[in-house]
Amino acid sequence: MKLATVAFALLVIPTVAAAQGPVAPITVEPMPWVVADVRVGWPGIGNDEITAAAIGRPATDLPGRALTAGAGLHVYPLRRGRWKLGVGAELLRGRGRYQRKDADGEPVGEQINRTLESVTWQVSMNFGRGQGWSYVTVGSGLFSFDTYLGDGPGDGPGSTTLNVGGGARWFKWKHAGFTADMRFYMTKDAGGTTLVAPRGSKRIVVLSVGLSVK
Repeated sequence: MKLATVAFALLVIPTVAAAQGPVAPITVEPMPWVVADVRVGWPGIGNDEITAAAIGRPATDLPGRALTAGAGLHVYPLRRGRWKLGVGAELLRGRGRYQRKDADGEPVGEQINRTLESVTWQVSMNFGRGQGWSYVTVGSGLFSFDTYLGDGPGDGPGSTTLNVGGGARWFKWKHAGFTADMRFYMTKDAGGTTLVAPRGSKRIVVLSVGLSVK
């Protein structure tokens, strides 16, 4: 009886499997050659006693966060298995504001503005496939971080600033997906100008999310 059962199983199981037809192979897309990103963030930019003293306001009046918007374009010319070397360029702009108000909610004094602007070249090491991958990146370029009173634009000169970080991209659709990025900007001391207050060195961490197109 046992031998009959085993023989029956050996005959039936392959027959059932064959009736189901061939299994479609899983498609693994290669990483694209070019990717563009747009991201937004809400990083903490902290307080600076040097800056606050220069504009005659307490450090707690300085905007502690800035709304940022960034864009980047990256190409991946060197490929070895699951890793790819990428090069690209990125733009970053951000702004934070603070306005004192009286007991009735009316503005008092001048508004404090803090702006971030950056243009950098990036080199990245990328790990994964076309449906999604992670990366680490290092870059350098001009970075300005201005604090000033009133609505006029700042005139602080940018300085060459290093940034390091990493992130990931996930492509839910054929040509579009999501991206998340964390970047550390190592800003330097900066002297004041006619409109812009001086500041000390600071590490600014920008965590941003957005869309990628390939």
